[in-house]
Amino acid sequence: MTVLACAPLANAQNRNQAAAEEQAPWVVSVVHTVDLHKFINQISKQQEVRVGVPGSAPQKIVNVATGLVVDESGHVVTRLAYLDPEDKNPEISIRTSAGATLPARIVGVDCATGFAILAVASLKVSLPAMATTASIANGTPVKIISADFVPKPGAQDKVSQRYVSPEIKVTQGRVSTESIYAPARGALTLYASRLLSRNDGSIVTTFENKVIGLAQYAGYGRAYLFPIELIRDTVAKRVIEKKDSVPAGWLGAKGHSIALLSDTERGALGLNNKSGVIVRQVLPNSPAATGGLLPNDVILGIDNIDIISEVDLGALLSSMPSGRNIQLRVLRNSEPVKLGVVLGAKAYTGPNLDLLGSQRQWGVELSKRDEMENRLNELAIQYWELRDRAGSSKERNEAMRELEIEMLQVQDRIRMLDIQTGPQVASVDVPRITFSIGFVARQLTQQLAGHFGVKNGILVDSVKKESPADRAGIKAGDVIVGTQDQASLTASQLKEIFAVRRGIIPLKIVRSKQALVIQINNP
Repeated sequence: MTVLACAPLANAQNRNQAAAEEQAPWVVSVVHTVDLHKFINQISKQQEVRVGVPGSAPQKIVNVATGLVVDESGHVVTRLAYLDPEDKNPEISIRTSAGATLPARIVGVDCATGFAILAVASLKVSLPAMATTASIANGTPVKIISADFVPKPGAQDKVSQRYVSPEIKVTQGRVSTESIYAPARGALTLYASRLLSRNDGSIVTTFENKVIGLAQYAGYGRAYLFPIELIRDTVAKRVIEKKDSVPAGWLGAKGHSIALLSDTERGALGLNNKSGVIVRQVLPNSPAATGGLLPNDVILGIDNIDIISEVDLGALLSSMPSGRNIQLRVLRNSEPVKLGVVLGAKAYTGPNLDLLGSQRQWGVELSKRDEMENRLNELAIQYWELRDRAGSSKERNEAMRELEIEMLQVQDRIRMLDIQTGPQVASVDVPRITFSIGFVARQLTQQLAGHFGVKNGILVDSVKKESPADRAGIKAGDVIVGTQDQASLTASQLKEIFAVRRGIIPLKIVRSKQALVIQINNP
């Protein structure tokens, strides 16, 4: 999480923090102070874009993260969203359970997983007990330990100045061992109500305070859970031994999932199922080219892990370090072939927040478009449930903002996919329709219709202020189920009604599962 800051950290210690940390001295708050202008320059360089900075922007931003002590030498594993890999001396400190603030040195970043390793020479605490992955049953309830902060207005300038006091918060969730998209990352899946991006890097434990692993945020309400054995014995170890960052692995080939091919295309390739990735391009002088991979090869597996889809392949490669020797299992001209490949180094662009993952339904891989539509529906349901909840709170508002951000990101990815793939995915499209009287709406999917308690309808996404729709009282989240004399309308039919009828048009609306009629004036 990031906090604008123009002042040093406050020394006051929160009592709740002390109570929580006394039970877990191996949990620390990591405070990373970032030079805003250097950070903006880094973004501009990486993404080749110009980024504007308001004149009122502070010189420094403070990123507060969760840290786990993993050995007696004072090494701490954390995730830092704004770490510049070229900066060898970032301004980092840690806050212990005893309230001490200690300077920390960056050892390096494991770019495959995004975890950073810190060295705190004077840090001496007892180490945590561990829960092995094999001991965790599907659905196990867990504790999620996260660093948070208590902002306090500065005495002199309550607008531009903030003091920040780190604290530790504990929430609950459950672990899934049966998720299909996480195993390729060597991870379990963590589900928790209102899991937010600021929970990235949280420590997950049993209720007996045995550490299960560290979380990588993967979208609202879910995260990948990297086992503590992997974090301590592989991730931290390879960075500590190198005494520097370890780049993620890079193959240098592009392709797409076999499941997206037609039956005719699969038959021509000699494939009997929909698993695997067909190679469409091998980059010159890449590890794939050196290892002998060819266009039209079908990648079926890496080492002993089967590859079901393009998402699986990308996830697995991104979880491996550069320099690793892997064995590709491929199908070439209907014959199995094994290729030895040494992964190259992939440039580090910061911790990866995978907001989609990969899903499959009834044993058949879903297309990228299906995955994104399903995720969008899932997010929308959670958003409307929060919006319809009585009362307001900081946590509710924060959750709604994050849901809005992720929904916009998914919608952008859908639009980009439409541009890249063209009309062949139109069958699963749910277009947004703009109505001249001042609102944007879309046809409800079957899943969302059930949530709103209707058989079908038109979901209002947004309403333009001071428009006829706004003045009539239509709100975002309303479901239009018909007019006074016509039911079961489609969005296109409703648009046609507004095109040919003028004056007062009564609309049947369902709002928070309550039926009502709104009189709208169509000028």
